[in-house]
Amino acid sequence: LNHFCRRLHGPCNVLIAVEAFCEILHQSAHVIMAYFMFTEQYLIPAGRCFHFQLIPSFGMNVGTFLNLSIGIDRIFSIIFPFFYSNVSRLVYLPVTTIPALCYGAAIMLATYALLDEQ
Repeated sequence: LNHFCRRLHGPCNVLIAVEAFCEILHQSAHVIMAYFMFTEQYLIPAGRCFHFQLIPSFGMNVGTFLNLSIGIDRIFSIIFPFFYSNVSRLVYLPVTTIPALCYGAAIMLATYALLDEQ
């Protein structure tokens, strides 16, 4: 549907779509949890849990940061409407998504470092 409607190709809508994809990654953790619950494996080592939860946790962290980016984007569009309408999407989207990806990677690296210490 988005492919056919050009009005939905704005920067905010792209950010919402990326955030929705991150939420899909985050929700995939429920499949992992259900598998372990149905196979009655209630306790697993922390390292194994980290590897299973790496992608869902990364999606959760990036999605959370993108929620903040979407909020800032909406405030920016209200305060500076003329400037916002002329912003290049090719520049604006990387500026708003790269910090989110860096945040998600930093949290995962910090978690791995803490796991390595144990």
